[in-house]
Amino acid sequence: MAANEVVKLREEVLRVAEAAMRAEHYDEMVEAMEKIANTAVVGELTAKESNMLFQAFMYAIGSREACIRVISLIERKAWESGRKDHQHVMARYKERIRSETHALSERIIMLLDEYLIPNARNAESRVLYLKMKGDYHWRLADTEKKMPERGRQMELVLQAYKSAQVIAFQKLPPSNAIRLQLALNFSVFYHDMMGSFNTACSTAKEAIEAAKTDVGKQVKGNYPESKVSLDLLVRNYTCWMEMMHFELAKGRQSVPLSPIIRK
Repeated sequence: MAANEVVKLREEVLRVAEAAMRAEHYDEMVEAMEKIANTAVVGELTAKESNMLFQAFMYAIGSREACIRVISLIERKAWESGRKDHQHVMARYKERIRSETHALSERIIMLLDEYLIPNARNAESRVLYLKMKGDYHWRLADTEKKMPERGRQMELVLQAYKSAQVIAFQKLPPSNAIRLQLALNFSVFYHDMMGSFNTACSTAKEAIEAAKTDVGKQVKGNYPESKVSLDLLVRNYTCWMEMMHFELAKGRQSVPLSPIIRK
């Protein structure tokens, strides 16, 4: 397909995706953005297209996660009232929805691996896509019950985040919004999933200090987005340090999980 034909196709499909988003028909939005992602070999996705791709999967998965929460409530009420038959029906239904969220995560990882990451020429895009890959492997690890597969997914998260981090350190300024989002998620992953308190704190602290020295050079149009991630990094780091001092004062050796925010 010629480049001009690809541009025309993308414009048409993007309009469909935007209409599907407004209509809250997120599965069709996902299908439309998959078509655009498949053309990345001809030309890298624009910032708008990348954002729409992210939103499509976020909304499609998010709507299912909301569904799971409602079903879990119904399942719990059935258990409390002794209606085991109804409870079992809801449990099976919940697992079906979970399998759909699992499949969606695998679909975006496939798009990232086969089309988006290999064809990303811009450093910021490459960091964004590697971060997204880590985020979705994290989703899979978070819901995986079997330890061997959970461990494999966590290793894939580490690989994606570390690869993104290398490029971010080399090519992006410390106050870049995507670099800060990566640091935010990576630090929370170390804390919540790996139990690596010291690494989580050092990752957050280094990102905060570097961004604050660089913030004067930040392009004004991009600063608000950077500030959101920087504020969350500061909030998490402050919370972790306060909890550490509290636990040390009580003579405990371990620090419990805290209410952490990630991007």
